[in-house]
Amino acid sequence: MHFFRYAAYVFFIIVSGKCSNARGYGEYSDSIARYKFFPLAAAAYSSSPQHCLENKYHNASLGKYYSGKCDPDPNDSCAGFTAVLHDDKAIVLSFRGTMRFMQLVEEADLSAFHEKV
Repeated sequence: MHFFRYAAYVFFIIVSGKCSNARGYGEYSDSIARYKFFPLAAAAYSSSPQHCLENKYHNASLGKYYSGKCDPDPNDSCAGFTAVLHDDKAIVLSFRGTMRFMQLVEEADLSAFHEKV
């Protein structure tokens, strides 16, 4: 079982090294972060991300919206969506983090102090 985990790490390192330098795409761009990535992350906090996509991107389509239980509190949920930005030729996977402070505390507790499955 450990072999597959290590093989996945090696594969990730090789692929990320090759892809990050391909045609200059490995460079950080403040404008892309502000005007492309941030609105996509913000849309994940909406229960209707299609409206956010339509307001920001002229030629985008929502693939699927996912929402589900992610910790023991029945009031908490995790959510995300897939989309396509046709003009940018980009496939999007966007997800939201916690919705309230106590959810953050609970998830930190579960991550740090409880046995993993």
